[in-house]
Amino acid sequence: MLLKALNMITDKIYTTFVSYCIVPLITKFLKPMVDGTSEQILVDLPSINKCFTFGGQKKLTANNNETESVTLRIDQPVHFCWSLLLDQKIGLGESYMHGDWCARPGIKAFLTALIRAKREKSARSRSSTSSTSSSSTAPVTPRNPSLPTVLLASIGSRLLTTFRSLVAFYNYCHHRVRDNTILRSRKNIEEHYDLGNDMFNLFLDDTMTYSCALFDEADLGKSILTPVDFPHLRAAQLRKIDALLETLNLGPNDHVLEIGCGWGAAAIRAVQRFGCRWTGLTISTEQLEMAQERVREAGLEASIDLKLLDYRLETARYSAVVSIEMIEAVGEKFLPEYFQVIYDRLEEGGKAAIQAIICPDAYYDRYCRSSDFIKKHIFPGGHMPSVGAIQKSLPRSSSDDSALFAFNIERSMAQHYSHTLDVWLAAWLDRERDITTLGYSSTFHRKWQFYFGLCSALFNYDHIDVIQFTLTK
Repeated sequence: MLLKALNMITDKIYTTFVSYCIVPLITKFLKPMVDGTSEQILVDLPSINKCFTFGGQKKLTANNNETESVTLRIDQPVHFCWSLLLDQKIGLGESYMHGDWCARPGIKAFLTALIRAKREKSARSRSSTSSTSSSSTAPVTPRNPSLPTVLLASIGSRLLTTFRSLVAFYNYCHHRVRDNTILRSRKNIEEHYDLGNDMFNLFLDDTMTYSCALFDEADLGKSILTPVDFPHLRAAQLRKIDALLETLNLGPNDHVLEIGCGWGAAAIRAVQRFGCRWTGLTISTEQLEMAQERVREAGLEASIDLKLLDYRLETARYSAVVSIEMIEAVGEKFLPEYFQVIYDRLEEGGKAAIQAIICPDAYYDRYCRSSDFIKKHIFPGGHMPSVGAIQKSLPRSSSDDSALFAFNIERSMAQHYSHTLDVWLAAWLDRERDITTLGYSSTFHRKWQFYFGLCSALFNYDHIDVIQFTLTK
């Protein structure tokens, strides 16, 4: 009887605490984001048996043209709020990793709703600013709260701001200590690409290509037909590789250097199509082992040489260079060195074809000065350059400061990456049991769910992009 009474008291205290302390914090997080927009988010708090609605009537649709309503179920509201108080940008993902919340119909739908709401509010803000400048409004009489209330609010706000600044500074320093020096690069790559070939095999197609695919335009608007058997992804990955290779006009006399050869898909495809020679570099032992086995199975050992070597240590000259989404592992500090190495490794008149995830120039400085969920938890030392940063990092003549490379963007593929990530996420969710059987935790599985869903949403709404570009010496 006493135990039952204690449990009832504890439950009452918890319910009161969540209702009067946590719910206002959740409201403070979501209300400014979605209120006044057409996005609508239903928040379900099963621990206190309450639901709240934020935002307006949903009118927008998902890519498949089916209307989505988004429900955010918060199972651990206290830890959820604590994570957001520490760092909203990183905390949302970390709280998802730990199972604090889930979303219906899915993680991407919730993140997409937040992105669309932000875009809608920004558009309205610009519109209201322009209309306000041409019209007059009656002055608003300010409220006069009591002095103690003002002081408490001011102290609380300053403490929270200071605390968040310290956390943000810690996360930024945590990212910067993982800069991609030759020694540190190997460690950074091991933390992601050496997680296990068996794991990557569960969500990649059989080309084992871990980068943006290039779909037929008709496929972009389609729903994922099957979660793990996706022949259209394989075709799209080969189409991407072909598109990049065709910018180089390769022939049997060419010798190509690939910086970041992955599991060997581009090497095998190029040699089979053009009869060229290929040297691939990687610093992932797991990738190298499988890539060499795939080359042997294809009977191409005489034409393809794959090496465990940092790109900065290569010394030979080549007629062409290929690098597919490896530049993100270079880091801001080492971008000039990366392009100088490409220049030095190319013969005169040689050409490089590069695929890169990029940050918009408008956000680049802010991006460089901060950390985020992807930098902290997915790609240690990772960095997206901007087009402007790429152009500034290209080698120039010491005599007249003229560009030593002719730079040309071949194509932009943000929507294609969003669809690629959707396929990976579908497979990742479908193979959850297989992934945990390999020894990965549910926290790890949820971390990658958030990674796929977040990146898909960002590509879908052009917050980030992926491009193919060429450099001609």
